[in-house]
Amino acid sequence: MLKKTLAIALLGCSTLVLAQGGYVNNAASGYTGPGTTINLSNIKQALTLPDDSKVRLQGKLVKQLSKDKYQLQDNTGTITVEIDQDKWRGQVVGPNDIVELYGEIDKDRRGTEVDVDLITKMN
Repeated sequence: MLKKTLAIALLGCSTLVLAQGGYVNNAASGYTGPGTTINLSNIKQALTLPDDSKVRLQGKLVKQLSKDKYQLQDNTGTITVEIDQDKWRGQVVGPNDIVELYGEIDKDRRGTEVDVDLITKMN
């Protein structure tokens, strides 16, 4: 009886292991065709773009200006960026870290800012 119970238990465990199959899907999800890429800009170029333009920037967040506004700097200048708390995704970024930002240009009478949709720490 013990052998029969042990055999059933072993069969059940091996069935669970084999059911997983060891399959790993390495395929990327999402569209990768033309028209989806936002070219990397520098801050000098970004300041000339029209309102609501999509932009991708790299630089350093050198100063916090308010709760969710920061100063981004690259070798062409500085621009104010707005990064809502949920966009950080647990990343910790200091003034010496290089970040890549995706967002939209926001122009109003106070100047030009970037409303950030995604921030990625590069180093």
